[in-house]
Amino acid sequence: AVMIELPVAWRQARVHNVFHVGLLKKYFAPTAEHSEARVRKAGPPPTGFTEGEPEFSVEKIVDHRDVTSVKKMSRKGKKASTSSKVITTVSREYLVKWLGYDDEEKWNT
Repeated sequence: AVMIELPVAWRQARVHNVFHVGLLKKYFAPTAEHSEARVRKAGPPPTGFTEGEPEFSVEKIVDHRDVTSVKKMSRKGKKASTSSKVITTVSREYLVKWLGYDDEEKWNT
């Protein structure tokens, strides 16, 4: 655990000042190179707008995969082993090449 000094307003709001070390990251001041990388990562603007929402265009669908997820649901007040219900869902994801994004492909449901 690490005890840190908090701003006065946070101390007055009774924010706890002890944190697990796994929750903390070292701060690095932004550089010009970092700012350029953020702009590159953001990518090009949307290809249009529909009802005020940004719209992006698919250049091509590169691949697809089926993803299975299993959830174990237990009923309140009963033993988990006798009253558990297993729910299995399968969803399909597509590897999409977006129009205007250079060599960037992303899995989408």
